[in-house]
Amino acid sequence: RMHSSSNTGRHTRSGEDIRYTRLAIEIFQSYLPKERATVITQKAKEIYALSALESAYQMWIKRDKVALKAQLREALACSRSGKVLRHAGRLTLKALAGALSPANQRAGNHL
Repeated sequence: RMHSSSNTGRHTRSGEDIRYTRLAIEIFQSYLPKERATVITQKAKEIYALSALESAYQMWIKRDKVALKAQLREALACSRSGKVLRHAGRLTLKALAGALSPANQRAGNHL
C-alpha cells in the first residue's frame, strides 16, 4: 500500500515519479554506446510509459482523476509508441465510459 501523503504517493499523484525517471533516462543516454543509445532509450521510455499507464489505471480504480491525468500525461511524454498509444486509448475510453455511465452520473462520480 502507498499512503497518499508519502513522498512516493505525492510524486505518483502529480506524475513527478515518471517525469524524474524520463529525465534520468535522458541523462543516461549519453553514457550508452552511440550506435545503440537511441534504441535503448526509446525502449526504456516505452517501458516506463507503460508503467505510468498501469499507475493511471490504479488511480482510475481509486477514482483519483488528478492522479490519473498526471500519470497519463507523463506516460505520453515518455513515449508515443503504438503500444503506449493503444494502452492510453483504452484507458481513456474506460475512464470516459465510467464517468459517463448513468449510475455514475446519478451518484455524482465523475472523472
